[in-house]
Amino acid sequence: MNNHEDEIFVRNFSLVLAGLVIVGLIAFWLATVVTQNFASAPGDSETIAERISPVGALNTSGAVMVLKASSKKEDKAQKAAEESTAEVESGEVIYEKICTTCHAQGIAGAPKFADMAAWSTRLSKGKLALYENAINGYMGDAGYMPAKGGYLKLHDDSVRAAVDYMLAALEN
Repeated sequence: MNNHEDEIFVRNFSLVLAGLVIVGLIAFWLATVVTQNFASAPGDSETIAERISPVGALNTSGAVMVLKASSKKEDKAQKAAEESTAEVESGEVIYEKICTTCHAQGIAGAPKFADMAAWSTRLSKGKLALYENAINGYMGDAGYMPAKGGYLKLHDDSVRAAVDYMLAALEN
C-alpha cells in the first residue's frame, strides 16, 4: 500500500465514524423527546411501589408470618361491600334502565319482553334457574346473558325483581 491508499482509507473510515456519531446523537435526541412525556406522567409513588412490589417474600427463619392487608386494600374491600349492598330498586326501574337494551329487541339471543314463545324453554328450567342466570350470567345455545346485565353493581335482589317484572308481563 502506498500513502495515497492510506489517506483514502483514513478519510472513508473517518466519514463512517462521523456518520455513526451523528446517527447516535439523533437517536439520543429522539429518545429524550419521546420519553419526556413519560417522565412527567402523573403517578403516586406509593401506588406504583405497591403495584410492582413482589407478591411474597422468602421466609428463611422458620417462623410463621401473618400478613395483614394494607389499608388501601381494606378500603377497596369495604367499598366493594358497600356497592354490593346498594339500594334495591323495583323490577320495572331496573328493566327500563338496564334490561331493555337487550330484551326489547332480542339482542344476543335475549328473549323479547312479553314474548311467551321466546321465554317458554327458559321457564321450563324454573324461576331459580332464571335468577341464577341473570345474576351470574349465562352462555347458552340461544345466546348470551352477561352477569347482572353487565351492570355488576346491581344488588342481587334488584336483578330478581327485574326477572319477576319480566315474568309478570308474560302472565298478562
